[in-house]
Amino acid sequence: MNDWIANYIKAQKAALDSIPRTRGAALRETRTAHAEDRQVFIFGNGGSAANASHFATDLGKGASDKLGKRFRVLSLTDNVSWLTALGNDYAYEDVFVGQLQNYGRAGDLAIAVSVSGNSPNCVKALAWRSSMV
Repeated sequence: MNDWIANYIKAQKAALDSIPRTRGAALRETRTAHAEDRQVFIFGNGGSAANASHFATDLGKGASDKLGKRFRVLSLTDNVSWLTALGNDYAYEDVFVGQLQNYGRAGDLAIAVSVSGNSPNCVKALAWRSSMV
């Protein structure tokens, strides 16, 4: 068990250390959304859903406290009744795009958290969001 925990911590540290600390597109888009009071939507599946929820909290509280202006941020993974209604009545690939169709507006920011990068529900939501630009 100790080896497993040590390896887990090592892998988490490696993942965090691999994130570039440059002023890339994601940072620019997030700053623009904040400055222009745009809505930020974050979503993912499995462990990435938990990360999306956590990141929404970090932006909505932690970053907002430090910046003095609040982020308008919502994790689309957090409303179980929305997720199950859309998944049951339509398809699981619609659980995020269905919510964006209700809440999203042109100029809003959508952030998908995905290990594989090809989760159909994340891809579909991002494609829909891209059509709103």
